[in-house]
Order: sequence, then C-alpha cells, then structure tokens
Amino acid sequence: MERFHSRISVTAKLAIFISAAMLIFFTLSIFLSYARIAASLRDSAGESQTKMACLMAQAVSDIVDEKAASTLALFSKELLPAAQVTAPPDLSAKAEIPEVSIGDIQFDEKSNTWGLPLTVTMNDKTGNSVDICKTQIGIEGLARPLKDFKLGKTGNAALVDDKAYLVFTPGAKPYSNKFCSYNELQKAIESKTKWAIMDSVYDHHGLVFASLWPVKGASISKSNIKWWVFVVQDADRITEPLNRIILWMAVMGVFMTAIAIIEAISLGRVFTKPTMTLREGMDRLARGNLDAKVEMNVGGDMGRLADSFNEMVEKLKATTTPVEILEKEAVLHRGAEDKIKKMGSNFVSSLSRLKGLISGIRQGLKALIETMPAQVSEKQKEAINAENRSIEVMGHDIDILSDMAKIEAGKLELSMQALDIKEVIRASVFFFEPKIREKGLDMKVNIPKGRVDVYADADRIKQVLSILIDNAIKFTEAGSIDISVKEFPDDIEFSIADTGIGIAGEKIGKIFDAAAEQDTIKDPSKKGMGLGLAMSKAIIELHRGKLWVESEAGRGSRFTFRLPKHK
Repeated sequence: MERFHSRISVTAKLAIFISAAMLIFFTLSIFLSYARIAASLRDSAGESQTKMACLMAQAVSDIVDEKAASTLALFSKELLPAAQVTAPPDLSAKAEIPEVSIGDIQFDEKSNTWGLPLTVTMNDKTGNSVDICKTQIGIEGLARPLKDFKLGKTGNAALVDDKAYLVFTPGAKPYSNKFCSYNELQKAIESKTKWAIMDSVYDHHGLVFASLWPVKGASISKSNIKWWVFVVQDADRITEPLNRIILWMAVMGVFMTAIAIIEAISLGRVFTKPTMTLREGMDRLARGNLDAKVEMNVGGDMGRLADSFNEMVEKLKATTTPVEILEKEAVLHRGAEDKIKKMGSNFVSSLSRLKGLISGIRQGLKALIETMPAQVSEKQKEAINAENRSIEVMGHDIDILSDMAKIEAGKLELSMQALDIKEVIRASVFFFEPKIREKGLDMKVNIPKGRVDVYADADRIKQVLSILIDNAIKFTEAGSIDISVKEFPDDIEFSIADTGIGIAGEKIGKIFDAAAEQDTIKDPSKKGMGLGLAMSKAIIELHRGKLWVESEAGRGSRFTFRLPKHK
C-alpha cells in the first residue's frame, strides 16, 4: 500500500481529494434536499388526500340527508293526513312537524344486511306518538363513495366512528375491528393539518399516511353519530418516487466519482514515472554515486529538468574531491577540534589562575588602604581607591568571563530546585540597599502576597538579579529603581526598571552581545567588558526562559525575564 501511495503524483492525489470532497458534498446535498423535498411531498399528499376525504365525507352526508328527506316526504304524503283525521276532537287539527332520528349501524335479519336505521315519528301537540315510519340505508349504499376508492397500490378509504371502530371499509364487517388505537385517533383528529403519520392501522403494516374529514350532514348533525372518513396509504409510498430518483442520483454520483479517481490515478502514473526516475537518480547521488545520470524520453519542463540534473551530476563529478582525500581532511579537522577544545580548557584554567591573582591584588590594596600613613595626600588616596575599584570591576568581569566560557563549552551545571522568589528578591534588595541610599534613589518592590516558587538554580538567578539591579543603580542618577514580580499560569515574570539614561534605539539590538558596551558612558567606573547582560541572557535561556529589554534614550530602561513555575 505504501509503495502504491508513493507512486501517485501530487496531481493525482489532489484529483482524488477533490473527487472525494465532491462525493461528500453531493451526498450531503442529496440528504438535505431529500428532507426538504420529502416534507414538501408529504404536505402536498396531505392536502390532496384531505380533499378526497372531504369529498367522500360530504357524499356520505348527502346520502343520509337524501334518504332522510325522501323518508320524511313519503311519511308526510301518506301518513300525515291519516294522523290528522284520527286525532281526538279536542286536539288541534295539525300535528307537529316530524323529525328524522338516526340510530347506530345494525344488522337487519330480514334483509340479512347491515344498515343505518332512520325513524320518523309523528307526535301530536300533547306529545303522544301518532305514527312511526322506519326505513334503513344499507351499508353498501351508505358507503358507496368509499367502496371502490383506490389510491395507488396500498391506499384505501374507511369510515370510522369516535371510538376508533371501523364502520365501513371494503371486506370488513362493521364494528368488528378497530381502525386504530383510540389515542392515535385523537391525535389525528386534533392535528391542525388534518393529516398525520399513524402506526398500527387496520389492514396496513408499518407507518401509514392518513388524512381525515368529519361527516357533517344535516341529519347526522342532529344525531349522536360522529364519523370520520379516512384516506390512508403506506407512508413510504409518498416518497417512493423521490427515493428512486435519489437512489439513481447516488449510484450515478458514486459511479462518476469512481471514474474520476481511476482517471486521476492513470494521469498520476503518466506524470509520476518521470518524476520517480528523477527521484531515484537524486537518491543515488545523495548516497555518493556520481554516475547517477537519468534517462527520460520526455519533453517539456520535465525533460529540461532531467537535462539540468545530468549537467549538475557532471559538474559535481568534475569538481568533487575523492572520498579518500575527504577522509584524510576529516581526520585533520578532528585533530584541530581536539586542539581547540584543549585550548578552551587551558583558557578556563588560565582564567582561574588570573582570578586568584586578582584576588591577591585586591587583598593587598585593601590592606594598604586600611594602613595608609597619614602623610599620604588626598590625591594619592583617591588614586589608590580608583585603582581598587578598577581591580574590583576586573575581578567581576573575569568571573563572568569564566562562566561564559563554561556555558559555551557546555560545562556550566545548574542546581535546579524549587525556589521561593520572595527570598531571592529580599536578599538582592538587602544587598544593594546601602548603594541605593548612597545615590539617593528610591527603591520600590512589588511582589505577590502568597508563596510562588520557580524551578531554578538559586545562585544563578541571584547572579542575574545582581547584574540587572547593579546596572540599574549604575546608570541612574536620580529617580527610582522598581522591582516587580508578576505571576502567570505557567511562568513568573521579573522586571527591573529604572529612570536612568536609557539605551539608544540603534543599540538595543546589540545590548546582549558579549562585547557590547554603551559608548556614551564616559565614567570609567561605569564601564566593563560588557559581559554582564550577555551572561544574564545565557543563564536565563539555560533555564528555558527569556530575557528582553524595553528602553528609550533619556527615559530609563526595563529589563524583564520569565522563568517557568515549579509544578
């Protein structure tokens, strides 16, 4: 699989990716369109089926009304005059206008059929029954509009009462089966759209799409009968045409995507063969084979690229030194590196000896100053003190230079531990407090209230703080030194700000160079070898931290560094 994958060009991969993206987009579009179109189809089918149910309900109502009207007319014509003649003399000559009563569907044993009974009763003004006329509408005649109704392959109509029993549907005995559950019926009746998706409907399996309409004839309305005409069909029949279209589109989409992928792979092989040939030549060249020419019978850019490669191989072959000579040179280089390393070690040893010599001179000058005779002039004393300060600066620079040499040699070891920043700040402030008071400067310290630890070498962090605070004091003649500590989720930020002379913009980029020194400083006591800041930056970076400066000439400086928290 990996070999096959490596032989497909970038163009082919891109084509495959685009084809796959198009297939995904096509599938999503089909899915979203399907939901929207299916909903539209259901609305359209519901509206159509509801109209059918309404027409059939009206037809049933008309049949009942017509039968009731004809029965009442027959009764009035044949029986009402006789009733008036036989009425008692003390009663009015006219009886009340009769009404038609409708009963429940029942079985008539004489005719051996199911039917809807209609009764016309003549009462006199006293309320006594004068005569009764009975007739019946056969169930087949009553439900004639529903009998032969068909909707597609599975659709039919049914007459249902308010208890969810079947009054009529082709092939079913009245009131012998339930059309659906009572709860399903109530949901359908309460539906605002007059159509619903129903489950477990008589003579249907699975979900059905049902529309309904109440039977509201004049005669029906005066009775206690509550019927609904249902038009139902299997729910999947609504979206069946859409499903076929979607399936056809999906098959075509997959087919077209497969063709695109096959074509992309074919094209990829056409483009890949020259590329792989060139790649194999480059691999041979990388392994040192200077006879790694490639032969390709192609034109265009690929042919020109192959010619350029072969030309490069020829030039390399003509100018490259043989391996034996290179190996000898490598041996010489290793010898030189060993000598350099030995010189570095000797340099560190020389610095250590020089450091001891400087310490001896400092001790001698200190003793001389303490035992200086009274006849020594003030000018001589000042010269001796100035020399002592110079020796101190030199000793400080030698210490830093020694540490820098260890850092560059990778021999400076850190003693990492959890370090309370409050203790470090207090110690540094305490050490420099006399010097700050001597210059008349203000010291402001802002640190967090709770204990906050960093993971660091205590002595090295104190050394960095000492360098930065000492520089701030050295280059500030008036104003204040501000030391602040801020806590972040993963780091602790230290800032030392002053109101001193600041740093010119063109010198900020070089301030951390090992040989940098501000040329604007005229006082020799403020000059050194320029190693303090370089040393500080190196120490902070060994702690996986960062040191930077913000400054403007004449407006002071702010040196900031961050160290990781101790977790």
